[in-house]
Parts: sequence; C-alpha cells; structure tokens
Amino acid sequence: MEIMISMTLLAILCTAVISAYLFMGRNLERMMKTQQQGVASRRALQQFTADIGSAITFTTATSSNLTFTVPVSGTLGNCTTTAASTTVTCASTSILSTGMTISGTGVPANATVSSITNGTTFRLSAAATAANTGLALYASGGTATVTYAYNSGSTPVTLTRTAGGVTTTLLTGIDTTATVPANGFAFYDENGNSVAGTSAFMKMVEFAFTTKAGSMIAGTQSKYVVVSPRVLLRNKPVLQ
Repeated sequence: MEIMISMTLLAILCTAVISAYLFMGRNLERMMKTQQQGVASRRALQQFTADIGSAITFTTATSSNLTFTVPVSGTLGNCTTTAASTTVTCASTSILSTGMTISGTGVPANATVSSITNGTTFRLSAAATAANTGLALYASGGTATVTYAYNSGSTPVTLTRTAGGVTTTLLTGIDTTATVPANGFAFYDENGNSVAGTSAFMKMVEFAFTTKAGSMIAGTQSKYVVVSPRVLLRNKPVLQ
C-alpha cells in the first residue's frame, strides 16, 4: 500500500513537472516568434515609410498593390576619368539611369549620363576636363519604379517589395482571415478623409497587416498586428 501511494504521488509530481516544462517551452517559442515578427515588421515599416514619403507619381494604388516612382540619387565611388574623354569607370553603375546629372571633380557643369555601358562603365554627355582616379561623383535626377504587393497566391502569403528588378520579401505568414485591421493599403487626402487610390487628392497612405507564426494546435502560434502611421506623400502634388 505504501509503495502504491508513493508511486501515485510520484506520478502526479512528474505529470506536474512535465506539464510545467511543456507550458514554459510553448511560451518561449511564442515569445521567440513574436520577437521575430516584431523585427520584420519594423524593417518593413521603415522601408515603406522611406519609399512612400519620397514617391512622385503612382501607377497602381489598390489595397493589395502599390506601384510608384521615386527619385534616385547617390554617390558613385572609386571613379576614373580621362581628359577629353566621355568614358567614366566606377565601382558600380547600379544607381544610374540615362539622363541623370553627374557632378564632381573634372566633370563639366550640367553633364549627364548619355549611356550606360556595363556594370562599371558609363558615358557622359560632355568630355571630362581632366584625368583623375579614385573620385567620388554625385548622380542625381534619376527615377526608379517601386512595387509593393501582397502575394495572396503564395503559401504562406507574403508582402514583397520590387525595385530595380530585385524582389525582396518583407513579410511572410500574413493572416488572410484578419479583418480588423484588414491587410493592405488605405489612402487619404490632406485632411485625413478616406479616398480611393486613384484619386488625384490622395496625399497620405496607411499600411496595415497581421502576421501569424507557429501552430495553433501545438499552442505555439503568435499573431502580430500592425497599423502604420499615415505617411505623407511629400513629393506628390495635389491633383496629380
């Protein structure tokens, strides 16, 4: 009888310890997934805010897709020019597009990119005035197309950003059943009134999403809900 009582008490104790261990394990996994979702969400919002804030014109503006134009400028590093030659070599020409203005030592005023030869070489509209190496030249006046899209056909559902022909997944595991807030983009005029994305009065964009990770059956599922601030379209004039 004493052995049976001891074994029963031991079984109860072991069950309690195992249950506590499993509970703690599930909580730790949920916390880890929540942290991962939080990091991904902050990165997505930072990129979204930077892109939308500089947008000039919109080609597509729906709740699930944004395609717009942004200005492009930047510094070209380790450039080499040759006197009386229009050919310039740099570490990379990835930010360049035809027509961009180039400025810097040995480059004539108002010189532009007449053509891009390859990934490291381009031609100026006017010949360089001196031979130099290791230059830092500044390029401005270009534009690029950026697209944000919810890919509802993928599993799991993702949000991607495409720019310069490169597609990056910003968010994954988007909860398609979420309705409050609804996943997607919302548009507002300068007074905060809701408008269609096709409206000429659109001056602000809001971004909302819900992501989920883990298994609900296993008790490790984590949901992360975000509604962004309304981002002002600083470069987009009203009625454009």
